[in-house]
Amino acid sequence: MVIELTIHDVGVWIVHTQGSIHILDLDNKTATRVPGAGRTSSINDRTRPLRTLETCRVGERGRWTMTSDDPMTDHYWHVTSTIRAIQPRET
Repeated sequence: MVIELTIHDVGVWIVHTQGSIHILDLDNKTATRVPGAGRTSSINDRTRPLRTLETCRVGERGRWTMTSDDPMTDHYWHVTSTIRAIQPRET
């Protein structure tokens, strides 16, 4: 069982939070949010280039930044609800 990811890890991971899942592709350095039922949409609900991975640990809120596609915005921050599980994506 994986309890923490860092930007130096490899592979594609499914991060389960209280209400959504996040796909972190650490091979290609991308992040995608998939909102759960009843969750609001976000600008992070599509694949974006992962810039930093500040925290991604079970029992804590995840925090990372992604490169912006808006020339007026340097980067996007994302803070998750509490991470419940981290598992490798099955291919």
